[in-house]
Amino acid sequence: MKKTIIFLIIVLLTTGVSCKSSKTTKKQTKIQNFEDEYSDVDVETDTSSKTTSESKGSDPVTPNKAQGGDSKIDIPLVEDNRIIVACWGDSITEGMDMHSDSYPSKLKEMLGTNYNVLNAGDGGETSRTIAARQGGLKVYTSLPIIFGQNSKSTFISNEHQGIFVTKDNNPVTLTSLLGNAISVNKVKIGGKEYTLEFDKFVWSPRSFELYLTRTENISQRLEIPKGTEVVFGGTDVSKKGGIDIYMMGANGGYSNVADYISQLKAMIAHHGNDKYIVIKPYWTDMSGLEEAFGNHLIDFKKLSQQNGIAFEGLTPTEEDNKAAVRNQVPASLHYQNDASNVHLNKYGYHFLAHCIYEKGKALGYFK
Repeated sequence: MKKTIIFLIIVLLTTGVSCKSSKTTKKQTKIQNFEDEYSDVDVETDTSSKTTSESKGSDPVTPNKAQGGDSKIDIPLVEDNRIIVACWGDSITEGMDMHSDSYPSKLKEMLGTNYNVLNAGDGGETSRTIAARQGGLKVYTSLPIIFGQNSKSTFISNEHQGIFVTKDNNPVTLTSLLGNAISVNKVKIGGKEYTLEFDKFVWSPRSFELYLTRTENISQRLEIPKGTEVVFGGTDVSKKGGIDIYMMGANGGYSNVADYISQLKAMIAHHGNDKYIVIKPYWTDMSGLEEAFGNHLIDFKKLSQQNGIAFEGLTPTEEDNKAAVRNQVPASLHYQNDASNVHLNKYGYHFLAHCIYEKGKALGYFK
């Protein structure tokens, strides 16, 4: 009797391991089949600005990212009478591991309860992806997306193969999935609603698997054609009559200044009103923005050099003097007091929020 029981236990354990191995193999096979099927599809990549962004210090590993790529930022969109202030950007806006010290958080404190300040920053994103997520740039599928019969989810891309592109075939690379108000989890493809989900997300070196989930007609096979329009869930936020704030480009995503300006103007057009503020990239020299955006532009580097240290009650350091010679934002306002790092510290974020607040008052946006 004991021998029989032991034999049955061994059989059950062996079967369980076999089933688990079979499931893993099926998932790996699905991913491999996807890569094999579309290995000959060319998606044009934008490398012209990559070198520039890397030389200026692109987004590092962001410690506030949860496993799976979800952001921990709480950005609820409450449908009330408060004026929405949507702050679009990358990790400089997001605040990395300093959410309570990010400029949107500080701006929220300055503005008070009449304004709903939303942190729409997401680390690692290029200017093109930010513009697409906001709704300024139209996005399309670069490959067919296929759901098998009785399949609720399907693998659509990984770090090697993009699935979303702009009209001119430039990649839109999501780095994580922001939740709540500024969301790309919920997405419309061809007018139908789906959900995007990351799996096995690792920041450095970047790797992930991206899946698309459907809720209708699961029993039927579905093929979404290449070139189908994609609309991310957060694109409605900028059209709610509020105020948009734009700061982007630290991770590249534009071929030249004209392209950068074009992306911003597309975002402003999608926003649908003239209540916006553009923060000039302080980590690089970029001329032409003054003519394009006039008094809507904040030259944070210039303002920080003039008054940033004094306003924050700091004493200039030798590193600040060196930064001044190199025409940089004072080191004392940078993350880890390192002027070569594109990110700011709590003093830098506070002063940036102050500059935005004063600009908003001058433009009549803030009371």
